[in-house]
Amino acid sequence: MSGPLRLLVVGCGRVFRRFHLPALRHAEGIEVAGVADRDAGAARAAADALGGVPAFAEAEELLTAVPAAAALVLTPPDAHAPVIDQALARGLHLLVEKPLATEVAAAERLAAAARARGLWLQVGYNRRLRPSLRALAAALGEGGSGPRRLRLRLRTPGGRWGRASGDERAVARELLFDLGTHLADLAAWLAASPVVAVRAKPLRFPGGGPELAAEFRLADGSRAYCTVGYGRRLEEHVIVQDPRGILVATPWTFHRGGWTAGTGLRDRLRRLADLGSARLGLTRNLTQRSFDAQLAGFREAVAGRPRPELADARAAVAAVRTVEAWRRSLAAAGDWCDAHRDDASSREAACPLSS
Repeated sequence: MSGPLRLLVVGCGRVFRRFHLPALRHAEGIEVAGVADRDAGAARAAADALGGVPAFAEAEELLTAVPAAAALVLTPPDAHAPVIDQALARGLHLLVEKPLATEVAAAERLAAAARARGLWLQVGYNRRLRPSLRALAAALGEGGSGPRRLRLRLRTPGGRWGRASGDERAVARELLFDLGTHLADLAAWLAASPVVAVRAKPLRFPGGGPELAAEFRLADGSRAYCTVGYGRRLEEHVIVQDPRGILVATPWTFHRGGWTAGTGLRDRLRRLADLGSARLGLTRNLTQRSFDAQLAGFREAVAGRPRPELADARAAVAAVRTVEAWRRSLAAAGDWCDAHRDDASSREAACPLSS
């Protein structure tokens, strides 16, 4: 690939403005050629922010009118499939905001279509690009395979996002597609082993914020205990009980050994330094850097140099399968549910797996 990667953006809402726009402005070797959003004001604002590129109301109009090599799909998850279909039909490589799709059959079809056309399909599991989690993955890789115990926790300040309320099924669905999909991907990636079954716990509201938890059974015998929720502050960590000891990763630090007051203080100081430096304009914060790295990795992958930490189409489908099993287990009052059962049979069948 010579010259910059010409990229089309479909979806210019909050996720675009907060995360992807700063990364696109900061990216090297990427040129945004046009944008689309059904909200005309959002499309115009995005176009202006990117130097006056063409703006369209419909994705199909953008994909038809503007030559490009790739597309960034940032529509709501339910709307991913038709946009991805149109982009693949025009021979575009794709970076898609997570999850790839909301149903297993759609995810598998999209992944197969990308493979058949020889196109790179990447899903934005940006946490894989954080130095602390990459260090944890490397440490686990050094120890070889074998059963481990992983504890993954992710709670975000949900009040800032105008989350669904009132309907518990809607709240659970939003938690699964917003946060649960991250842990579904991370557990399999860190353990280097696929999730084969999921057992969910009921939706809870500790401290007022909704929370979901589940246990994942992985193919190598590992177990992952995952919790996602919305609360007043960010709570995020991964703790791994490995045969060689305990490994801990937070967004800012990676640590070998048990968590102590000293390690907690160092982690807090790293966080304060990172956020403070970013507020002063001296550096980009951790989240911004992960989106920068995601875009850089996407460009390299399109050029034929994919990094191992990027979430490709296969990983994206696996995450959708795990989330679907989590959803089915919730509906089945916490029975173990197979992560490889297809959507059609799962809607009519229980989850007859032994513990």
